[in-house]
Amino acid sequence: MPKEVKKSSDNSFGILAVTLGILSIVLSLTVLIGSFAGVALGILGLIFAIIQGKRNKNSWSKAGIWLSVIGIIIGLIFISLFISAIIEIARQVQELQASGALDAAALAG
Repeated sequence: MPKEVKKSSDNSFGILAVTLGILSIVLSLTVLIGSFAGVALGILGLIFAIIQGKRNKNSWSKAGIWLSVIGIIIGLIFISLFISAIIEIARQVQELQASGALDAAALAG
């Protein structure tokens, strides 16, 4: 006998999903730690939106899914841009060390 899913008019998980989705977008737009927090909140928001969708599929669950996914994507983009910038800075420092320009600047300063 299949287990019945009880439909409920409670939207608390959907409201929480939308709130976490909005927070994930806002935090994803901040520097590094905020981007990680934005991705984490986006994942939590997505989980709550899916739970809401299973309980009572409504506009709260759909909005929570969209906002959470957008927050996760923005956070991942910012994290990848930050990592790319760190790699580029490290490459340029290595080039300066290899050319000796960094040593001359350190001696002068």
